[in-house]
Amino acid sequence: MLALLALFLVAALVCGRLGAWQLDRARQSAEMAQEIADAAEANAAPVPLDDVTRPGEPVLATMIGVRVDVTGTFDAAEQLFVPGVERDGRSGYLVLAPLVVESSDALVTVVRGWVASPEDAGQLPEGEVSIVGQLGSGEAYEPGERGDGEVLSVSPAQLANTWGVPMYGMYVVAQETSPAPAAAVLVGPPPPPAEGGGGLNWRNIAYAAEWWVFGGFAVLLWVRLVRDEVRHRREDDGAALA
Repeated sequence: MLALLALFLVAALVCGRLGAWQLDRARQSAEMAQEIADAAEANAAPVPLDDVTRPGEPVLATMIGVRVDVTGTFDAAEQLFVPGVERDGRSGYLVLAPLVVESSDALVTVVRGWVASPEDAGQLPEGEVSIVGQLGSGEAYEPGERGDGEVLSVSPAQLANTWGVPMYGMYVVAQETSPAPAAAVLVGPPPPPAEGGGGLNWRNIAYAAEWWVFGGFAVLLWVRLVRDEVRHRREDDGAALA
């Protein structure tokens, strides 16, 4: 019985600690999102792409929105378009192109910008180009019908099947390109915010609440067992006196 009581107490303590850890994770997500927003507002100086992420590395929330610079060469034959993207009330296309990064020989997806029609994108710059832009995390693959030269999302995992590997797991939303493209490609939308939005991460808070509920059940069971044990002993003592 004592071992069982100790087990319930340990379970309650563990659940309490896990709940506190999840709450701390929620606070960290909120702080992280705010740091990313502050960096974007401050127009932070770009850092080399390979200082932030490498080909095949997992994507971290702290990477999203970071301004990077990268040098490489576009593969002119592999430009793709994401249809149905609205900008200022008009439907158009995001222009995607693979950049062979000079420092790693791996591909990174570059969102060159938005155009009303694929014909407006023009030809990719030839030779070495330097790009400054913001990092975005890969979107989920979207199946469905699409036209030639189109994809339905900015999904590096899907694009790796088309363009090949090795490939970076994030994409770069181009803000500056040197030399500048001949066509008037509009600047693309900013990358999505880090998970958590700009406030507390409610998923982590929900997990924290679940752990505390489990811990509460463990405490209630412990109290119930103690009461039952005390009652049984009193009954045994009463029977002995009788």
